[in-house]
Amino acid sequence: REDGELPADAADAPWDAVGVPPWITDEDGADAVRYARTPNVSLHYEVLQFANFMAPTAAEEAGREALVATLRRVIGHLWPAAAVEVFGSYATRLYLPTSDVDVCVLGVPDAVGGGDALDAVAAALRAVPGLVRTLRVIHARVPLVKMTDAASGVQCDISFEQPNGPNNVPVIRRYVRDYPALHPLLLIVKAFLHQRGLNEVFTGGLSSYSVLLLVVSHLQCLRFNFPGGSPDLGDALQTFFHLYGRLFNVAFASIAVGDSPSPGYRHKARRWAPADGDTLRFSVEDPGDAGNELGRNSFAAFRIRKVFAAAAAALATWRRGGATADHPTPLSTILWADPAMVARREVVRR
Repeated sequence: REDGELPADAADAPWDAVGVPPWITDEDGADAVRYARTPNVSLHYEVLQFANFMAPTAAEEAGREALVATLRRVIGHLWPAAAVEVFGSYATRLYLPTSDVDVCVLGVPDAVGGGDALDAVAAALRAVPGLVRTLRVIHARVPLVKMTDAASGVQCDISFEQPNGPNNVPVIRRYVRDYPALHPLLLIVKAFLHQRGLNEVFTGGLSSYSVLLLVVSHLQCLRFNFPGGSPDLGDALQTFFHLYGRLFNVAFASIAVGDSPSPGYRHKARRWAPADGDTLRFSVEDPGDAGNELGRNSFAAFRIRKVFAAAAAALATWRRGGATADHPTPLSTILWADPAMVARREVVRR
């Protein structure tokens, strides 16, 4: 919902016998959340359990690996000298079960035009028996072949001659290594936006890459990543939502993440021209391409800030009292135990 609250039927979402949401899979985990010394420590433990719950299973990894291997074989048959590179959340192991696989084809022969390349790949994929469930060719600013793998149900976006994505993979892996809090926090924010339909740029939401950089900036600027120690993930998550929901001024500030002498914030108007005259959008400098402003097409920024603010308030007011439907766990105040979550519990248990 636009007010940031969970859907009305979220209260009817299934709970198990010990009264906890699906991402808490055993009694020890439930007790860690119920009986932690403070609400933020309860949230800290639940964040860790959610990250474990969302970790890819062996079968999920195998399905994605098989899909990528097939794409490399099919595209390699078309253009033997072309490279098929993976990037995004799959390449960096930051993906949710619902995440797409992002693939970029580099080195298509010059004689093949952009539109012809899309059509050639689409035709070649359709010709593979049992491979494609759905397939679309999208002629947008960045043309794509979008397909769904029939075997795994995984969606895949195939782009052409866009090296920024693959080039950013080592940078993102370094962020994951340098900021241990990044992985669990990112999974929760991505799931939060996905449940509210704010995770796709074409509908006004934020891309996964933009969300990642928001989290990295938060960790860089607020120093939650203490060397040699574990940061308080509960406090880090709550302050993330508070920062971007209430404090951060999207009209005047732009985010700069990376190894520059002073990563942090820039004066937006001095750095970028307004997107279609609209200054009320997130503005994030791409660390791999300083001329690329991320977030300028995310026209639902007002809604995003509104649901972030609501999440911050929900987490700040949660108090222990037993993980039941009347007194939910911290994360269950902002994440809905929807059918996909419930189904995943059975996958994890198997």
